[in-house]
Amino acid sequence: MLSGLTHQITILLFMVFFASAGSAWAQHDGTGGGGGGGASAETRAQRQTDLLKDRLNLTKAQEPKVYAIALKYAKKMDEALAMTDAPTRSKTVMANDKAKDAELKVVLTADQFKNYLKLKEEVKARRRPH
Repeated sequence: MLSGLTHQITILLFMVFFASAGSAWAQHDGTGGGGGGGASAETRAQRQTDLLKDRLNLTKAQEPKVYAIALKYAKKMDEALAMTDAPTRSKTVMANDKAKDAELKVVLTADQFKNYLKLKEEVKARRRPH
């Protein structure tokens, strides 16, 4: 049971991180940007799109599709994080993560999606307690 809870917490942390991770990348590449905490869903979605654009070499045609998916799930994340029931919140976050992956899989090439999954694993590995 503890490992299930740890998995749920890892997923939740991943989603929060990934929603705001673009700010660090934006600062790194010189485009500016502030911290992700408190940023609007639109800002987080743009940061995530920028991150994926850089890491996955998105095409111009893919960018607006990825942004739309990122925005949809940034808004869903806001709704999930507002939930007071922790088990329901965790299940919602995990379900949204799976649904988002499924939508991105349609937009990304097979290689891009494979690299996206690797990026997710890198984020999880950095977030795991040592």
